Amino acid sequence: MNRTFIASVMLCAALSGGCLKDELDVDSLTYNALDPANTSVELLIVDSITTVSYAQGQNLRHDVHLHVNMTHVPSSANYTIVAQQNGQDLWLDPASEPQLHRYIFRRYLVQSGETYCYDLRLRLDGHEIDVRSPCAVADL
Repeated sequence: MNRTFIASVMLCAALSGGCLKDELDVDSLTYNALDPANTSVELLIVDSITTVSYAQGQNLRHDVHLHVNMTHVPSSANYTIVAQQNGQDLWLDPASEPQLHRYIFRRYLVQSGETYCYDLRLRLDGHEIDVRSPCAVADL
């Protein structure tokens, strides 16, 4: 009987206390930097877009320099960067430094005086969390 009484008291305590919830104070919640709807934190940062001549000055290319703001991204995160222009993938420069979260993407054969816009997307574990669409004029 003693065990039954103790078990009953513990069950009543668990049921009555387990359902008691305080009101949620929405104003006290902090934002989630990884939420795609959060636009207050830039995770994918475009440092510059430069025009470079190559092939002995016969052609021009754009170098898109960017980095990932790791202040708000878990160090163990599996992220990828998609860099495109008009649906075509940009070439990843081997001088990129992924260990430092710095990347250079190249768009070859840009025309002097033309404006080029780029579609840059940061994906974290398969979810798109930041999008940038910078434009630049190809000009030396």
